[in-house]
Amino acid sequence: MEQAPPPPEPLVLAPGADAVPQPNWRPWFAFAGFAGSLICTLIAVGIILAIAGVGEDDDSPTVTVVATLIQGVFFIGAALVLARSVAPPRPWHFGLRRAPLGAPSAGPRSGCSPSTS
Repeated sequence: MEQAPPPPEPLVLAPGADAVPQPNWRPWFAFAGFAGSLICTLIAVGIILAIAGVGEDDDSPTVTVVATLIQGVFFIGAALVLARSVAPPRPWHFGLRRAPLGAPSAGPRSGCSPSTS
């Protein structure tokens, strides 16, 4: 069985050097982003369904998938717009990190690897 790699060494700063601070996002950004995304999603999906001539009681999988994709775009857009109002958004602000070179990025860590027994 393969052992997990050791944890990374803690970052040691030179005396007098400042660490990059976390952006000072306001607590209301979460509510504003969520509410704004939902409102924009309802408006955009309503316009697209009206143009396509689909009734509001249509429950087809196509409508559900398209509406979900549009909603995802608005959620990501709201997060980026609100984050940009404080500081230029960086991937680490949203918890995104690079995978170590040579290490599998998701398989064994998420339980998706084939069983060896």
